[in-house]
Amino acid sequence: MSAPSEIRKGALACAPNRTIFALALAACLLIVAVCSPASIVVIAAHLPPAMLIVLSGLGIGWTLSPVLLPKSVGPDWRLIGGAGIGLGVLSLLMLGLGSVGVMNRAFWLAILSVFAAVGVWRIVTLSRAKSDASESPGAIRWLWMLVVPFAAIAILAASLPPGILWPAEGNGYDVLEYHLGAPREYFEAGRISFLPHNIYSNFPFAVEMLYLLSMIVHGDAVSAGITAQMVNLIIAGLAVAAVWLAGKQLSRSVGVIAATLAATCPFVAYLCGVAYVENALLLYAALALAAITRWSKDDDASSPRWALLTGLFCGFACVCKYTGIAVVLAPMAFVVLWRLMRCRGKGKGLAAASLFALGTLLAFGPWLVRNAINTHNPVFPLARSVFPDNGVAWDDDGAARWTEGHLPAPEDRPLGSRVRRFGTEILSSELFGPLIVLAMLVGAVQLLRSMLGRGSPLAPDAPAWAMIAVGVVAWLFFSHLVGRFAVTLIVPASLIVAARWESLRRSETRLIGIAIVV
Repeated sequence: MSAPSEIRKGALACAPNRTIFALALAACLLIVAVCSPASIVVIAAHLPPAMLIVLSGLGIGWTLSPVLLPKSVGPDWRLIGGAGIGLGVLSLLMLGLGSVGVMNRAFWLAILSVFAAVGVWRIVTLSRAKSDASESPGAIRWLWMLVVPFAAIAILAASLPPGILWPAEGNGYDVLEYHLGAPREYFEAGRISFLPHNIYSNFPFAVEMLYLLSMIVHGDAVSAGITAQMVNLIIAGLAVAAVWLAGKQLSRSVGVIAATLAATCPFVAYLCGVAYVENALLLYAALALAAITRWSKDDDASSPRWALLTGLFCGFACVCKYTGIAVVLAPMAFVVLWRLMRCRGKGKGLAAASLFALGTLLAFGPWLVRNAINTHNPVFPLARSVFPDNGVAWDDDGAARWTEGHLPAPEDRPLGSRVRRFGTEILSSELFGPLIVLAMLVGAVQLLRSMLGRGSPLAPDAPAWAMIAVGVVAWLFFSHLVGRFAVTLIVPASLIVAARWESLRRSETRLIGIAIVV
């Protein structure tokens, strides 16, 4: 078949999904317009600069894709995976140039415009390319319509000023104090520098670098607040797409079901109302899960690139938030080590593990170096007993008060109380809905089948189970028991529940699935 014929075939295959997406988008915008006509005006003003930033990330990702992505991948990986790579690299570029005072608005508008043009061109060309999984099977594609009301809520939330929603978040205290507060200080100073009066500004600030770009694009920090939320909103959409990509590594049906489950989890819409970093953490958790799943399926020739990509996505998860070390990097590293021990060719396995570590360091390393220069502690303000800081930020009393303030309340510290908080903050939380409970029930069924010798819990979704197991332990013992710190459970839980749902087509498990749903 000729190349033009292949392109036409791919475009025709995409047509049903494009129709559904067009209907979903129209319905979503109609809901927004009816609920709040003013939001349409806000979106029209702030969405274009946000799109400029995200599309430039896609352009950067495409530029790097010949080096990082295996040649065998399709348009889905080049668009979604490329966007994840590009946004991470864009944040590093902002960190590097901003640290030496390169924050000129004209310069950054030129850079962003060039790469955004590349991103648009890639979307147009890749949308014409043939994809062997471009069309979702059967009626499952209509599940995307379930996302409409949740997407509308997310858009409405993102169009409101930060701080007026979500009393549980201190009326936006975190976002005003440092997610947007620290970038504003950088913007007004004309460079990225150490802020000894704002301890939180020493966290990895990958997403905040994109928020800083929003301020540079606007030429004003205050008016960029909504644009930053629009960037966060688009990243939420990319996170759902990444969940679809991760599920699609198992099957097309699993991809659609998993993405629908993630998109309809109330927590995702909730997070779009403030310029936080959790949506980006979800994005990179899903991309890491997709990469390591594909790694296990591809031939040996592609393994080095998948190992590097998995590490890169894990590193980008870590620079969204320190908790990414525990809930994304740690479980993925465990899976990589398990693969290494089972690998027949130890040389190849060791090389792949080394590439995984290299990818992590490429993404995470610059932030560790930044902190080491500023405070002598690469993970400041954590691990102070291991890496004594230089005392420029706080004394022992201040450090003790910070540590105490980030521990669970005294009455919640016993093991039994921690477990009860897991039940109230996650299992029965309206923000998580039934998703985590369904995943736990699926886990119980799989464990029972394994004990009866009729299956193994180490199925293709083993990395997802590793992410859940480590994530639960990390939340119970290394967080202050706030539900938001378990948000990454949405990614593996969606994948696991979707994989089990698809298996309901087999009569052996249909009754179990009905019982779970009931």
